[in-house]
Amino acid sequence: MLIQLLNLTAFLISCLINLSYDVRTTSVLKKASEAGTTSINEEGNKVLIPTSFTGGPRYMVQSYYDAMAICKHYGFPDLFITFTCNPKWPGINRYCQAIGLSVDDRPDIVARIFKIKLDSLMKDLTDGNAGKDCCL
Repeated sequence: MLIQLLNLTAFLISCLINLSYDVRTTSVLKKASEAGTTSINEEGNKVLIPTSFTGGPRYMVQSYYDAMAICKHYGFPDLFITFTCNPKWPGINRYCQAIGLSVDDRPDIVARIFKIKLDSLMKDLTDGNAGKDCCL
């Protein structure tokens, strides 16, 4: 009985995590548990998470197909650039110290400065200034 309860609990948690909580499913599982069913595999319905669920397997496959379609149309990329944000950048620290807060208190400022620097990098790359004397 304990194994059945653990299986039922694990299934219910996975339903909640996958955003597929359905009252009908829980009632079916409750009836199966009360009837003494030992296998959860016989109960429930298959739930497909849509591609709009960020991070799901169907989302990843759809993103891959989108990337391949872009590559087919425009050609494969010449560069793969990653751009990260450092909350210890002088501009961020200077602003947060001026208003008496820490960086953790103002994530919007960090995001705004990151966006400004990213736009600057994109402008340098698209204007043909990459490799020349440009300052980030």
